[in-house]
Amino acid sequence: EDWQVQLKAYNGFLDIQLEEFKGEVVFINFWGTWCGPCVAEMPALQKLYEAKGENVNFAFIAMMDKPEKINSFLKKTGYTIPIYEANSKFSKEIHPLSFPTTYILNKKGEILFFERGAVNWDAPEIHQLLDKLIAESD
Repeated sequence: EDWQVQLKAYNGFLDIQLEEFKGEVVFINFWGTWCGPCVAEMPALQKLYEAKGENVNFAFIAMMDKPEKINSFLKKTGYTIPIYEANSKFSKEIHPLSFPTTYILNKKGEILFFERGAVNWDAPEIHQLLDKLIAESD
């Protein structure tokens, strides 16, 4: 049920169904242009995406935002990360209660890392965790 979410894409990416990421390492970040801590962690998220984007599926899901605000934010900042907006609801288990909220899932779809609040996502331990998950067999 958590995977049955339709995502509208921004930043030149294609609209997807979240379940298209099943069987792969997934990094989901719930954020908003209106959220100071969310915006503050974006430079580190961009770096992490640049380093791991070929082996990890990233979904930066804007919540409670208008398309024009998202587009304006992306134009102003120049970020190339895959931004989405949910076109359907998330289950209670995964729907964020505060922002930013981030989940890292292994290839089995299990949540191995969960964080509420801003983090330095470009830190060595995050890279090591993702490398370990990427190396795991299916």
